[in-house]
Amino acid sequence: MLQIPSHKVLVVHDDLDLPTGKVRLRARGGHGGHNGMRSITQHLKGSQDFPRLKIGIGRPAGQLPVASFVLQVGLFINDYVHSVFLAVAWLH
Repeated sequence: MLQIPSHKVLVVHDDLDLPTGKVRLRARGGHGGHNGMRSITQHLKGSQDFPRLKIGIGRPAGQLPVASFVLQVGLFINDYVHSVFLAVAWLH
């Protein structure tokens, strides 16, 4: 297992509460009900001291279940994360 300090990790994840395409950077915080963030926090021994880049996906329209919506948007997020990764690598 890698021994990287949590403050040197950047977690990029989707956020239902942000409008589609809006990006928010936070230095730390809770999981906010996001299962992936909850899992990451557990793997970091409960630490919330890691930066995260939230990418807004908005809320599903109509009666579409949230889980189905998030899975549909997943491909968009993967492309977006790849673009962010390339931009950060270029700046670094």
